Amino acid sequence: MDSSRAAELLKHGLPNHEVARQCELTPTFVTLVQSALDDPAFDQRSLAGQSPDDHPFRLMRKFAVKPGYALFFSSFVAALLLLGLNLLRDHKVLPLQSAFMAVVVTLIAISPFIFHGLLYAHLGEVKRVWRGYIWYFLGFLVVGSMRDILDDGLLQGTLQLLLMGVILAFVYAAVMVPAAALGGYHRMRLQAQRRSRFSRQQMLEQLFELRSRRFSAGPSQVIIKSWFQNRFFQGLDRKLFRNALISGFVAGLLTVLSTLLLDPKGSSFDGGNFGWITAAQVTIMLGSFFMIIVLAMASAHPIRAVVTSVIFALASQIAALVPVGPFGPKYFQPVNFWAGAILGLILYNALAIGASLAVMIHLNQKRQDALLANQPEALDHEISQLEAVLSPPMRRICVMDVDAYQSSRMKQSNDPFESEWSFREYQALITRVTGRHLGVVHSTAGDGAIVGFPSSAEALEAAIALQAEIAVFNAKVNRLNVPFRIRIGLHTGQVQGTLDEIQFTEVIDVAAHVQKAVPVGTIGMTSNTILNLDPSRYSPYHTKVDGYEVFIVDGIRGPQP
Repeated sequence: MDSSRAAELLKHGLPNHEVARQCELTPTFVTLVQSALDDPAFDQRSLAGQSPDDHPFRLMRKFAVKPGYALFFSSFVAALLLLGLNLLRDHKVLPLQSAFMAVVVTLIAISPFIFHGLLYAHLGEVKRVWRGYIWYFLGFLVVGSMRDILDDGLLQGTLQLLLMGVILAFVYAAVMVPAAALGGYHRMRLQAQRRSRFSRQQMLEQLFELRSRRFSAGPSQVIIKSWFQNRFFQGLDRKLFRNALISGFVAGLLTVLSTLLLDPKGSSFDGGNFGWITAAQVTIMLGSFFMIIVLAMASAHPIRAVVTSVIFALASQIAALVPVGPFGPKYFQPVNFWAGAILGLILYNALAIGASLAVMIHLNQKRQDALLANQPEALDHEISQLEAVLSPPMRRICVMDVDAYQSSRMKQSNDPFESEWSFREYQALITRVTGRHLGVVHSTAGDGAIVGFPSSAEALEAAIALQAEIAVFNAKVNRLNVPFRIRIGLHTGQVQGTLDEIQFTEVIDVAAHVQKAVPVGTIGMTSNTILNLDPSRYSPYHTKVDGYEVFIVDGIRGPQP
């Protein structure tokens, strides 16, 4: 019977009766194969692009289907409610001058901000904020200002609306950009946590899927790449802290020079002359904000961005140490200087964190887009990362396989409760004895265990102790009418990762085969295991297991079958 070939033919849509004829199988059996193919348990699971479904703002996912409509409609409804309350106030239906109604009006006015912030946090994309503000402007400001436009005249009302729109744009961005950035960053963290919880089997499935997509992917038709990966930002990032130091010093130097040129007496520091010096200082401050944002974007990581902003802030004060005009040590003495410096540092850090998170989210989205588009470079990068995780550094380990001889017969000839109790105590004995010699139990069955040791010397000492203590166990603990008789196999080899992760490694198989090849009550070891052991402790067994010479430990043989 060729059931594998039948499954392949069924997958390609061949009728059941034709598959039965070509593979010489019964129709009933082919039907069973078809049922197995239809079983969801056999579906290949796609893990590359899955997003976690435990996002804290998942209630927003219904509105995220068409976010533009949701943003406009929420703004529009709030504007209509405010217009309605104004009409009721004019007709003296409601006492809008009361504190309660003032709270109601305030809540309605800020409700679009709250809804938009939650929606942006769910979407996790900063770029949507700029388009979203257009919907807010049209739905809330335009509709809410219609009455004022009609009362004040079209031209004056429109100018006031545009001015209000410009001012509110900064407020909107200041609230919504952090919301979107933090939501996107939280989504990235959830994805990373989800991937970290993948079992080895799931990672292997993902690797096979990516390899299959890479094999079928042709040359890149569209290159999906962020403009944050161009030479300019890469150059800034390579010497990020040095660039922050230089740009911060330049900003401070410009502040000193502009002050010495426009306000040599320092009257602006005392609340006096403002004019051009104030304009120059505001310009330098805006330039500093811009430079902080650019450097944070180049860093694309919040911690590096914060360090960059601190370096920039400190460097900007170096030029003020020169004792010229109002500068020098006295420049740093007033309390308001330190208050302004702390406030500026907080603002710098806020800008840096927001900009770096926005770029981090943007780059992550670009990587996801490139994967979904089967871009070969993105697939190769993802495959190499998975292979690196699945192939940790090799390490040497000694594996012990312990087996209780004829355990099934022992259970059959005794009370089931006494058998259960005795075998549980037997497993506890293995864990206790091997643990004293740095052994870690990786898997257990009713009649034995697989234990890993950092060295063959520790494994041998544990095996000898276990054979010795099983006699005491039979005399004092065992409730069965037959004694436990064990045999132990040891094999040493190289493994990648832990035995829990790699349960099908050759080291375990060889140790199990050695255990089955030696007499009951003894310890068998392969030639790999005896390399650093005292030759007087073992002797040749004159047999080979899986190509390895087997050696046996003398002088400890216990009860014989």
